[in-house]
This record gives sequence, structure tokens and C-alpha cells, in this order.
Amino acid sequence: MNKEKKTAEKSIGSKLVVSFYKKRKCWYAEVPQHTEAQNMMVAGADEMCEVLANGHKRVTVTVIGKNVVTTSDESLISLEKVSQTKYGATYKMDAKVDLGGKLPAECWLCNVTKTVFGSNHPRYIEIVDAVPNDEEPYCWMAK
Repeated sequence: MNKEKKTAEKSIGSKLVVSFYKKRKCWYAEVPQHTEAQNMMVAGADEMCEVLANGHKRVTVTVIGKNVVTTSDESLISLEKVSQTKYGATYKMDAKVDLGGKLPAECWLCNVTKTVFGSNHPRYIEIVDAVPNDEEPYCWMAK
């Protein structure tokens, strides 16, 4: 088994931290292996970032990707994959706590998600923490 595959297997079920920032009314993930355009949050994922940021221009979230359904007591939002194409996956979203804003029923996550988790789109994703702030992005992607 190669080192890449071992790393990917460790990512599923592990807590991972991902930051998002708002620029000109659009939300972007900070995943340096991708361009800013590839990191743009769209189709419900942008609305999820807006709710989690709670009026701030940046939010850092802790996520857990899973391939079996389990819900942690610490979960803020649970996502369940409902469909997938070669470009990304659509997830049904379920808020587990009052986040102070309305989440859309679904969101689409592009293949940048594969980079974050080091594997295919997980069947389930739990957002277990969200820390909003107004700091500038700490890593900038290629334009």
C-alpha cells in the first residue's frame, strides 16, 4: 500500500480543519493545491459558510468525513451524500443545533473535497466546530 493511500485512509474518520473566507460577497475554501476559482463555494455551500461565519468574513470549521452513519453529540451540521458526478457531490444538510440562520436543504461540494479528505467524497460529513473571525486569509492560492 502506498503512502498516499495510507494518508487518505487516515483522513476518513479523523477531525480535519478547513478555513473559508469571504471576498466580494463570495465564499472560498483555503485549499492551497487549488486555484481561487476552484475553491469557490457555490450551490448551498456558500450559504452554509455565511451561516457558520455569523456576520464575520472568515470561518474555520472542524469536519469529520465518514462512510458509515454515526452522529456525534458535538455535531453542528450533518451532511449526507445524495448524489455524485465526476465533478462533485450533492449533500443533504441537517442542522443539529440552532445556528442563528437558515441553511439550505442541500449543498454541492466540488472535487476540492477530495483533496481535503484525501479520498473520494465521504458518504457523510459532520461539522463539529465553527470559529468565525475577521482575520485575513493566511494562505493564498494561485489566481
